[in-house]
Amino acid sequence: MKFLNRLFGRPDPAQPVRILRVTYAIEIRSPDHAYLTQETRWRSAVAGLTHYREAIPIGGGRIDRIRASLGTLRPVEEAPAGDPARQIRYEVDLPAPAKRDDEGIQVLSAILTDPFTAAEPGFSFRPIYPAEAIGLSIVFPLTQPPRDVVLARVDGAIPTPDDTPLQASSRADGREIWRWLKDSPPAGAAYRLTWWW
Repeated sequence: MKFLNRLFGRPDPAQPVRILRVTYAIEIRSPDHAYLTQETRWRSAVAGLTHYREAIPIGGGRIDRIRASLGTLRPVEEAPAGDPARQIRYEVDLPAPAKRDDEGIQVLSAILTDPFTAAEPGFSFRPIYPAEAIGLSIVFPLTQPPRDVVLARVDGAIPTPDDTPLQASSRADGREIWRWLKDSPPAGAAYRLTWWW
């Protein structure tokens, strides 16, 4: 049925929005405290869109506070602990119905507690819907720069290094920032950024 919907240009009822780009921005203050901003650029695939789902990765920690720039959030479910991209899913209620092909930007801002206290800290992520592009930036503390950083796909049995390189640079305040942008990622792909202190 999904194939026929795509073939005839009909929206898939399970995917009411088309994700143009998802960008994750992480600022690590310490291994037990970080800020996460997730920006999702979307296009409505249906007329009269009043709500859709978002998912925010939480790694090994928990969310202490979350805000949405557009509409209101209702927690729906938490992905199981064994999921390589553990996340909490939210239903987003839009402030006004969107017409088909209307575009929007949703920014979720969260404070994460204990996200990177594991022996091998990392950040795993997978967009809830297929995305045309995925971006990532991560800022490390000035007092604790990483020795090494690796990004890999983790949706298979064995992590596979991604062919899109990470770009490292320094901010004006001296902190290291690593960036990554993937155009046309495979649908359902999960990724993990791992670093060593």
